[in-house]
Amino acid sequence: MNIADFVRDSARADPDGIAIVRADDTAISYRDFDRWIDALARHARGYGLKSGDIAGLSIAGPDEALALTLALALARIGVATAETSLPARHLAKVFLQPGQTAPPGALGQTVPLGATTIALDRSWPQPGAADDGSPPPASHPGGGAPCRVFATSGTTGGPRHCVSTHTAMAARVEGHEYGMVNDRGRTAMICALGLGGASGLRSALTVFKLGGTLVFTNMAGIVNAILRHGVTSLVTSPIMLRRIAAMVPDGVGPLPPLRVIRVSGSQLPLRLAEIAARKLCPNLVTSFGSTETGNICLGRFGAIGVPLGVGTIVPGVTVEAVDAHDTPLPAGTEGLLRFRAPGAVDGYFNDEAATRASFRDGWFYSGDLGAVTAGGVMIVTGRIGDFINSGGVKVDPRTIEEVLLTLPGVSDAVAFGVPDPDGLAQIWAAIVPATPIDGAVLNRICGQRLGATAPKFILQMRELPRNANGKIVTAVLIEFAAAQYKQSAGNA
Repeated sequence: MNIADFVRDSARADPDGIAIVRADDTAISYRDFDRWIDALARHARGYGLKSGDIAGLSIAGPDEALALTLALALARIGVATAETSLPARHLAKVFLQPGQTAPPGALGQTVPLGATTIALDRSWPQPGAADDGSPPPASHPGGGAPCRVFATSGTTGGPRHCVSTHTAMAARVEGHEYGMVNDRGRTAMICALGLGGASGLRSALTVFKLGGTLVFTNMAGIVNAILRHGVTSLVTSPIMLRRIAAMVPDGVGPLPPLRVIRVSGSQLPLRLAEIAARKLCPNLVTSFGSTETGNICLGRFGAIGVPLGVGTIVPGVTVEAVDAHDTPLPAGTEGLLRFRAPGAVDGYFNDEAATRASFRDGWFYSGDLGAVTAGGVMIVTGRIGDFINSGGVKVDPRTIEEVLLTLPGVSDAVAFGVPDPDGLAQIWAAIVPATPIDGAVLNRICGQRLGATAPKFILQMRELPRNANGKIVTAVLIEFAAAQYKQSAGNA
């Protein structure tokens, strides 16, 4: 199985069906999309790329439709693609969109444009171009060969990289986890996550497998695109969902075409879910997964019925809570969660130490703490290392965040620990309020509700730092807080 076969199969079944709608509203049929992939595959071979190579290509960007098509074209001839966070020494070529920079070379220098780095060019073959009579390139069998190297979230440090094979990606697409998303009629989807990450690419390939339509747009035009193109499914993160919901005036929604919104990347706050249900679509599906495993569980928001439950484990995936000796625990008992999934990778690229720490005996250990109920609902109670050790007392940041999110006008919040100049962890938090909150009032409310676990410092921000998957990058906040301690010490 080659991941580009999802397009070819749908082109054979329904050649006139619309495969993609580009940001300029140009609709491209499956017949023309499949031919475009072939044309770009022939073009890519002109750069000397061959089966087994890895090419750097960040799909997210202003030319996302062209980049996705190029990724499928390279996959068709057996060339894997990778996010450009992968060092250039591992890449045969690097394709860049406008405004993007090349990955560092072996000595840390930026790789210049030229023989190695190639700018995406809209003069390349386009859909609907005259057929030059060349035979279509032979499709690589795919199978166990790499198709994409994904970067992990990197929320607490630098990203690691996961090599997904064609077979593994097909397993993620073929799974039943999408039954809740594409349950009737023709699917038209907008993926606001970006298509370069594991979840985004999986979503796009699922649309092509179903013979549906993938709609490209920009954030400013997303609501109009949903209405204009009859978009039925929206895939997004909480932070993007908040921005989209803010574009719809009160009393206007929900938007008629939307049948489902799938939210992943981080916890979906109750207040945001209520706003999105009122303005966009009442059917919200939350998902939990990872770059390493693919999707683990799904649940309709508000219908899981288990405190701290994140969803029902999808068919084909196994989740266990284990003790410190890797012994499986009874249903409902908290432990370290481990996962086994048909689309999981078996380690990290070029990182043996991290692989040994997280992959053992066919299981992936994510660092999440939780339990599995007898009914197959997965509960997540925290992460190893997430607890803040404040003066010998371990504090769960989630309890702090839940209180902060109940404050009027606060739409986003995170709590984290920062060592002070004496090396003792102090509790910090960051919030996104609609309007600034008086610091004394904020501290008084937190003190009343949280007591000794109240944050010592609370940052008020326009938005929290997040990565491409929508996850909060606490490392940025910790670095900022540590700099404040250093500056205070210097002024003392």
